[in-house]
Parts: sequence; C-alpha cells; structure tokens
Amino acid sequence: MRKIILILTLFLMQPAAIAQMYNLPPAFIKANEALASGNYSQAITELLAIYVEVSSKQDKAIVVESLSTSYIASGKYREAETLLLTAISSFENESEKKSSSYRELLNSISLVYLELYNLNKANGYIQEAKALFEENLDFGDGYVRCLSIMAQIQIELGYTTLGRMMLDVAVRQARSNYKNLDKEQIIETNPLISNQGKNDFYRFQVAQYAQLLSNAAAAYDRIGYVGEAVSLIKEAIFLSNSVG
Repeated sequence: MRKIILILTLFLMQPAAIAQMYNLPPAFIKANEALASGNYSQAITELLAIYVEVSSKQDKAIVVESLSTSYIASGKYREAETLLLTAISSFENESEKKSSSYRELLNSISLVYLELYNLNKANGYIQEAKALFEENLDFGDGYVRCLSIMAQIQIELGYTTLGRMMLDVAVRQARSNYKNLDKEQIIETNPLISNQGKNDFYRFQVAQYAQLLSNAAAAYDRIGYVGEAVSLIKEAIFLSNSVG
C-alpha cells in the first residue's frame, strides 16, 4: 500500500495531554495506548464507546481522529471513510469550517482516499484543507501533514516534480516549526496540562518531527532523490536519539 506519508495524528501530542485539554474521559488515554501498541481491535472497540459517550462536536472530532487512525492502520478504509464523512458533514457553516478540527478531518479523509486509490477525491479534499490552513494562517503540524499527503497524491497522479516541490515545502515548514518549538512556552501556555503532560507533549512534538523526516525520506527515495533521503534519515535518527 501507499503508506509512505502516513503521519498518524495520534502522535501529535501525548494522549493524556489531549484528555486534559478537552472534555474526554480517562478511557481515551487507554484506547490510544492500545492504538500505539498496535492493538487496533481493542482501540476501535474502546474509541467507539467513547464516541457514543461524548456530546460536543469538538470532542467527537478529536475521538474521530483517533478512531479513523485505528481504522486506517488496520486497513478498514471504508469504515474510516464513513466515520470521517459523517464528522465532516456535521460542520455545517463557514465559521465552523474555520476550526482546526475540520482541517484535520479533511487531512484524514484525503489519506483514506489515497489508500483507496481514489485520487480525484483525495486531491479535492486535500486542496480544500490546504486552502483552509493557509486562509487561517495555520502553518503548524497539521499544515505539514497536509502538504505531505498532497505530495504523495501528486506523485501517484504522475506529477513527480510537483510532488517533490510539495515535499520540499513540507520539510522546510516542519523544520521551521521545530526551530520555534519552545518547551518553556508550552508549559506557560497550557495551564490545564500537568507538568508531566507538558514534558511529554514536547517530547512527542520532537518525535513527530523525526517521523515526518523519515516519511519524507521514504518518499524522496521512491522518486529517485537518494541524497535527500539519506540526509533526512540521518537527521531523523539524531532527533529520535535526542528524546529517547
């Protein structure tokens, strides 16, 4: 399959930090731990129960991200498709569509259609996501994922040069985000997260960046840019070792 640029949103931040930031039950942490360990059946069962339990659109969107990740990781693309389309359709007005949750859902549905090789649908959703990220001046990790998925779609469509350009932009943006990642600022601006959660959040952010570099390296290697691939792999290994 084409999971070259599969960047799971689960690892954007430590699950305990997410649970504290949003109105999610403790079971959310356990479910994501099951997902991280590769126990997809357990993760799906527990996340489905949480999905029914939570009520707000924001909370449901967060659960949908983890649940769709579980489906994608276990190859259940149709289940992920149905879940994500339902969540996307719940964002009815333009103000709601400016939320970061909506943009992340668009990233995920694009990835699903990429895996299903429905490239026209994948391209349509990822183009919408990119436009919304840029319109809202959101150039964080979600934007990097968007560019990475878009690059893979372009490569699959046969536009290798455009795909390589998108990879270049994704890596540059990721480096910029990592350069600006300030552990002390994270601690100061997230009062609802425990000190351990803040430390974990920082560590997972660094790990996320290292994972992006590894995925980008695989994509570069696939289209014949071996030098770039080797350089990124070395950088990813160094970063991974720095956070343990």
